[in-house]
Parts: sequence; structure tokens; C-alpha cells
Amino acid sequence: MKIFIVDDNADYRHLLGELLRDKGWEALEVPDGETCLRLLHEQVPDVILSDVMMPHVDGFQLLRTLRGTPPFSGIFFIFYTSTYEKTEHRDFAMSLGADAYIVKPLDPEEIIAALNAVMAARGGGSSATILTEEEFLRTHNVLLSEKLLEKTRELQQEAEDHRKDEEELLVLRHRSANRPGANAAMSVSLAPVQCPFTVSENVYSPITEIDKICDQLGVRKGELDNVGAATIVDQLCSSMKRLRQHVTDLQNYIIIPRTELYAPMRRIQMLIEVLKQDYPALPGWVYFKIDKIEEHLRHFATLVEDLVRLTSVAKAEVTPQQVDLSMLARSLIEDLRKSSPERMAEIAIREGLLVNGDRRLLRMVLEHLIDNAWKFTRHAPVARIQFDVTTVEHKRVYYIRDNGAGFNMGDAADLFVAFHKLHPIEQYPGNGIGLAIVKAAICRHGGTVWATGEAERGATFFFTVPPL
Repeated sequence: MKIFIVDDNADYRHLLGELLRDKGWEALEVPDGETCLRLLHEQVPDVILSDVMMPHVDGFQLLRTLRGTPPFSGIFFIFYTSTYEKTEHRDFAMSLGADAYIVKPLDPEEIIAALNAVMAARGGGSSATILTEEEFLRTHNVLLSEKLLEKTRELQQEAEDHRKDEEELLVLRHRSANRPGANAAMSVSLAPVQCPFTVSENVYSPITEIDKICDQLGVRKGELDNVGAATIVDQLCSSMKRLRQHVTDLQNYIIIPRTELYAPMRRIQMLIEVLKQDYPALPGWVYFKIDKIEEHLRHFATLVEDLVRLTSVAKAEVTPQQVDLSMLARSLIEDLRKSSPERMAEIAIREGLLVNGDRRLLRMVLEHLIDNAWKFTRHAPVARIQFDVTTVEHKRVYYIRDNGAGFNMGDAADLFVAFHKLHPIEQYPGNGIGLAIVKAAICRHGGTVWATGEAERGATFFFTVPPL
């Protein structure tokens, strides 16, 4: 069975595509209704699984066109939507000839069940009462206007929430700056953090790319004015500039309210959705730029999540208890072996490596160090990973050694900088946050961490866990 998945949300398309292909069906991912209509002249599917809100040609328009075009009128058509969830939306869809109407998000298995039920119940697509052009446009425009009004209210609420968040931060800064002993020339911490960290300028790279796109959009602002979208684009680009300042604040103040980062990102995403769904007359080059902004925003969101994780470790409470590092290491290695059973690896873990520390934080330390050892030995014919202990200046020093990609000692100072990567991301994926988290977790125990290595000859990471 051949299925077209028509949705402007790439994540939903990919998820459903993988799900349907796993069931043995042929699934083609299509970004919008206009592209779908074009593809139908090259290949005809058995089923179209479509979102409602899409740029250029939305789901309602797509279905109406299909049911009025004899070669395609018998195609099964199933809606799935998170936006048009009311009874009148479903009734309108069914009146156009939809075979099923599903509201997302939902268990993907429900879509499989709907596909099976529709196929079992019919020998062809659903028939429909053909609405006149006037009837269709009247109902379609009413539903679209309602959604635009809802979007406007959501944006107004987001703006109000954002204003309140900024006021909250200004109050916190004012209180901190007026604290006895505060030095106005220095950054003031809004939360107690004993383990400061360094963040690479790479964290700004997605925002820098979006700034460039905003500059390009500004140069051709007249084309946006022609379709009434210039104000929305201005708001989007202004929000990006504020977001850059919030990240600078997070670095300077270490801890700030989470809403300072997430509220503007939600607002930007909503503005993007408004542009893509409610301005069908936008030039194609603008859609391309908006897609690029969305791509960079997703990347930046992952960096923000990692940065928030790092700050939470840097201020985490330590709950001391006896921790068996050997047992934790064996468990982590076991999981890695299961994930890559084809790999050849020699693992040596010394038994009885007991420390007094916080189990959660120490597990993080081993997880990142062992994951790195496993990742950077992927090209070795046989990976060799050792976890052991030695004594340096009468102190117990734990270490994890591997025979992987290694590094030049001239780069050692940058190893623990958040988002700084020594190796190409194409060869070794990741955001470069793991070692910064290791350093923060060890610091919370009052210990230290360092590394030695040689390019293509492996690396050794050392850390201490003083008695608590």
C-alpha cells in the first residue's frame, strides 16, 4: 500500500514515515498540499494522510480539489491535526469527503488502526456532497479567521508573559546589584553557584545565522510589505535579538529564570507558524529563509537544554552515600555493548572502586567519560577501555583510558569548555557539553578533573573524589 504523508511539520512526517514503513507500507513524505497535487501527476497513492494547516494549499483545499478531480477522487483521505480539533472542523472535513478525522498528538498505533479500518470498510474513497465554490469559501474563510484570531490572542499572551519575565529578571538583578559587598563592575550571580564554567562562543552560532537571515529579509522588506508580512517578520527578528541577550545573561549570571529562555523561543516558533500557515502569498525564497530560521532555532533549543542541564549540575545539592563506581561502570559498558553488539572491545574495570559521594552526579561523570571512550574508539579494530585507580601525591586518582582518536595536548585547556568540540561533528556527533558536565559534577564534590592524550593514540581522563 502506498501512502502520502502531507504535513509541513518535518518531525511529524518523519515519525509517521518510519512507523508506516516499519509496517511494510510504502510511505512518501510530502511537505504541503501544493506539492502533493503536483506529485499526483507522477504517482497515485492508495491513501493520503494529511494535516489541515499548511502553507500554499491547506488540507481542506487539497481534499476539495481531489474529490472534484475524477482520476484522484477515489483516493482514501485521512486528516490528522492538532489545530482544527472542534466538532465543526471535523464535520466540514467529512462533508468534503474525508474518510477519517484524527486529532493529534496521539498514539501512532491509532493512525495504523484508522488506516486499517478505513481500508477494510470501503472499496474506494468516501463520497461527498459537492459544495459550491461560494459555500466552500464561506465556511473555509470562517474557520481560517477563527484560527487567526486564536493565534493573535496566543501571541498577545506570549508577549505579556515575556514582559512579566523581563520585569522579574530586572527585579532580581536590582536586588543582586544592591546586595552588601556587591561589585557593580562584576557579574552578579542570581543563584549560589560554587562551580562556574566556561561556555564557547559556538553557543551563539545558530543565532548568528538567524541574524544574517534577518538582515537578508530586511534588505527585501518591500516584498514582505506587498503581502502584509513585514510586521510579523520584524517581530520575529526582534525576538531573536532579545534571545541572544538572554543567553549572554545566562553566562554572566549563571542562573536565571528558565522562562527567560523558553518564552521567547515559543514566541518565535508561533510567529514562524503564523507566517507559514497564514500568508500563502509569501514568495518562495521567503519560505526557504523561514525554514532555515526554524532549523537554526531547533539547533539552538538543543544547546539551551544542554546549558540548562549544565547550570543545574553546577549548583546541584550533593547527597553523600557510598557509591560503587566499578558496578556503575560495568552497567554502563553493558548497555553500550547491547547498543553495538558488532563492536570488538576489551574492557578492564578494577573491582571495589568505592567512594563517598552523590550517586546521581557520579553516574553522570562515568556516563559521559565512558560514552566518550566508546564513541572515540569506534574506528579502532579493537576498542580498549580501562577504568582504574592510581595514587598521585598521596591522593587516590581514578582514570578512564582508551585507545581512540585522542587529542593534541595543546587543546587540553579547551576540553572542558561547554560546546567546544575538538573533533568534526560529522565523525563524532554531539554538542560538546559532556565534559563540561563532568567538570561541574566533580567540582561539586570538591575534586578536580584533567586529561592527557595524543592524536590517534588515545586519551586518559583523571578525576578525584575527596572524602565528603
